[in-house]
Amino acid sequence: MTSDWRILKFNNAPVDIIDGDRGKNYPQKQEFSVRGHCLFLNTGNVTVNGFDFSDCSFISKEKDDVLRKGKLNRYDIVMTTRGTVGNLAFYDDSVPYEHIRINSGMIIFRPDPDELIPEYLYHYLKSTVFEEQVEAFVSGSAQPQLPIRDIKQLEICIPEPNEQRSIARILGALDDKIELNRRMNHTLESIAQELFKSWFVDFDPVIAKSEGRQPYGMNAETAALFPKSFIESELGQIPKDWMAGTLGKLFPDGKGVVLTGPFGSHLHAHDYRDEGVPLILVKHVNDGYISDENLPLVGNHKVLELGRYLVKTGDIVFTRVGAVGRSAYVHPRHQGWMISGQMLRVRLPSADLLESRYLSQVYLQPEFIEMVEGHALGTTRPSLNTEILTSFKFIVPPVGLQKAFVETVSKLDSKIQSNFIENHSLASIRDALLPKLLSGEIRVKVENRP
Repeated sequence: MTSDWRILKFNNAPVDIIDGDRGKNYPQKQEFSVRGHCLFLNTGNVTVNGFDFSDCSFISKEKDDVLRKGKLNRYDIVMTTRGTVGNLAFYDDSVPYEHIRINSGMIIFRPDPDELIPEYLYHYLKSTVFEEQVEAFVSGSAQPQLPIRDIKQLEICIPEPNEQRSIARILGALDDKIELNRRMNHTLESIAQELFKSWFVDFDPVIAKSEGRQPYGMNAETAALFPKSFIESELGQIPKDWMAGTLGKLFPDGKGVVLTGPFGSHLHAHDYRDEGVPLILVKHVNDGYISDENLPLVGNHKVLELGRYLVKTGDIVFTRVGAVGRSAYVHPRHQGWMISGQMLRVRLPSADLLESRYLSQVYLQPEFIEMVEGHALGTTRPSLNTEILTSFKFIVPPVGLQKAFVETVSKLDSKIQSNFIENHSLASIRDALLPKLLSGEIRVKVENRP
């Protein structure tokens, strides 16, 4: 630590720490489109990636006036302190909502901007320097929590404001690029989803041809792959020459098409190592992709024994316990990773009837996910087994049309995976720089401007 930096406990630092609202006037859940006067956030609305406004509650102006705590000001920083402790969100100008309150499972950091730059504080709270202090104080096993009285005993390193700004600009530039890639991926994913929906759910090209029109934005070669009429099936009306199928019917002799991961008796926590094969858990599968953050590593001493559970490009991994219904296509960068006992692996024996990339998009459709959840076994801990998954019915177009879809989305997939790889590299650089910059081990050129 440099001699010209202050080291203060938060109790004496130039920052107010404010609790969320503990009152009983909590709002009723409303549809996001209702647009109440004020958003009311719970801990689920603050994730490892910041604010998540996809499922929010709202309150009227009258109820907003009744609540006493938890109202955000611009450039406040929110941290979860109950359940999942340490998730952070920065209420900067990029957040498009003017009125937000938080519940008592979170706290607000409100710095004095003349002494503590909000962007610097945000990065400090994200650093391992701060995280290691938090881990030492978190209490409770069933419901971990970090009271304000404990937070006030933690320490913060405070350089002079211009050096704070310089540090924040360096780290912010990395975060901005990561966020840009994340948004680009979201757009590319939406394009793939909309193409699938148009071709295989809404049947837009078939409808167009049945009405004597050329399918919009489609070349003649691709348009020729679609029929111009419908037939009745087990799944209702589907295009002519298409069929309703299941994995069991398409591959009646395909043992191992759906494989359950290794049971607990075959893989234990003491088999994890600092180096080894990444192990995919339920928490690593979301939105059609496999996260590469905080993956446990299975030691190479177990890989030979559990080799049948390693995934290959073109496999599909499927969550089978707890949060059932999540799936992800295995891209080349996941080749050789291992599924845990929480997962199912789908591996097609051939592509003569079914393309796995097409099937992976079937699994991402909302209707399919709802059907999976409805058939899940168990009430307190929903689960799936191989028999249920192999018996699910879905539409099977001719394989030539499936291949045309795969060829189109493969270009999107390549860019998405490239962005994931770049973000992983950028995050590694940021995470390596963070503690060094925030401890003064690496000094930066001070810019004397606001």
